[in-house]
Amino acid sequence: MQVEVQVNPSKSIKSDFAYVSISCKELRLKSVVDFDFSPLADYHKKVPPIALDFVFIATVIYCVDKMISRDNFLDRWTRDFQVTIPVVNIKTWKRAKDELENCLSFLTGDIWRIRFTELKSGLYRPIPKKRRQKREKKKFAPNGVCLFSGGLDSLIGAINWLEQNTNKKLLLVGHHDGAVAGPLSDQNLLFNILKDYYKDRVDILKVRVGQRPAGDETTYRSRSLLFIALGMYATQAIDQNVPLHMPENGTIAINVPLTPSRRGSCSTRTAHPLYLNLLDKLLKQVGINNTIINPLSYKTKGEGAEECLNQGILRKTALDAVSCAKRGHNRIWKNRSAKSCGFCMPCIYRRAALHKIKLDNQSYGLNICEGDITIRESSNVGNDLRAILSFLNNCFSRDKITSILVECGGIPKNNLSDYSDLVFRAMNEAYVFFRDKGNKEIKEYIGIKT
Repeated sequence: MQVEVQVNPSKSIKSDFAYVSISCKELRLKSVVDFDFSPLADYHKKVPPIALDFVFIATVIYCVDKMISRDNFLDRWTRDFQVTIPVVNIKTWKRAKDELENCLSFLTGDIWRIRFTELKSGLYRPIPKKRRQKREKKKFAPNGVCLFSGGLDSLIGAINWLEQNTNKKLLLVGHHDGAVAGPLSDQNLLFNILKDYYKDRVDILKVRVGQRPAGDETTYRSRSLLFIALGMYATQAIDQNVPLHMPENGTIAINVPLTPSRRGSCSTRTAHPLYLNLLDKLLKQVGINNTIINPLSYKTKGEGAEECLNQGILRKTALDAVSCAKRGHNRIWKNRSAKSCGFCMPCIYRRAALHKIKLDNQSYGLNICEGDITIRESSNVGNDLRAILSFLNNCFSRDKITSILVECGGIPKNNLSDYSDLVFRAMNEAYVFFRDKGNKEIKEYIGIKT
């Protein structure tokens, strides 16, 4: 599937960025990039052009990923893209092409073939002062940068950094898509609470990146690359030695397939150690030396919550954080006013984590513990619940979990033991949650006598 990217040499949009169109003639699809660059504008002079190249590449990948549905391909999953992207540092990116394609393929489960051409007009285009809304220049001078999605893990990561680095300042970087409701309000709500407590030690960049029209694909596998690129842009403005923090609990990061059908590309890899390793090598090859750190990589979601360094702030904010993978798909929800579905894998791990700290007391779209989903029915709604219950029913040992991780690949041999222990502990968290709160059907399914 051939995709072309065009940067209009004279036209700009109202947010300090060039007019960029992306088209796929074969499917008669075309979209215009919606990138509000203004939150990053103050950093532009401090950042090398290669960093803006990376942001632009990640933006294009994200838009292509959303624009072209997996339903257009034979297996209704694996897509084959041939994408032409204009960049400033064309020789550098041509040398790194293979590494970029491997990284993208592992992340999204697709085949990516990237062709680079020379970018002949600038991407950053400040709009005329007479048309610009008055924007206060920030004097915030951060010492660190942390990705801030509006979820529980990024909240814990931000709190821990601020508690560990007394008197230092943290910049949070949030991404939201104009076509996706929720993340921006989540980020605003959580940030305002952190700001009230940590005062002038914390600030946030809220960057809107998406496209018009929004596109039909909703798996969003490539959002991780875009999020990291935006965070890296801000990190580069501070110092080449400052790491970018990307908090994601280890259970979700490695995302062990709970059933054989979930192995391969059907498991998300947004913070998988192999993906982050591939990305780190790619970035260093093109001259971006800041490292990516996942401070929660060896913690379950429950351990991250239990060991958070400021339990008072966590308890005040945790229920406002959203980690749901199916947010907005609320047609079948019994409680449509809920912020989270309650039945996707991230929601199940979240409930188990909050139960661990005695905070699982909010409502969800469907309550999996009270029979809102019947385990033995064949609908897709219960897929995640059935998968984790099946895994628990098998009572896998650490050795068996290790063998599953080996079969899936991507985990370094010297880390296998640590990650198999992590999965074992995560499944125990889930078991305790279902033991304490599950209905009779759930308990019987995993071998608990009622």
